[in-house]
Amino acid sequence: MEPVGFGTDKKFSLMEKAFYTQKHCEDYLHSGVTFIRVLGTANDYDMQIRDCIDSGLIQGPHMLCLWKMHLYDRRSWLARWN
Repeated sequence: MEPVGFGTDKKFSLMEKAFYTQKHCEDYLHSGVTFIRVLGTANDYDMQIRDCIDSGLIQGPHMLCLWKMHLYDRRSWLARWN
């Protein structure tokens, strides 16, 4: 996902990625979105974002990241959401 107005050929620095990530997560919450499902991203960015949200570093919706879900023990995954 690229910020609006940028093409896929634009390379972002780590600081720019962090800024846009925080902005998008906060925008989701301000729009009323409290839960999102992510099917997987390059380099597991989705899992890193989820961990930042879960630890309170940034505000954002609850995230269900499916890319590596098959690698986790189903019972421990279900326990996380109960």
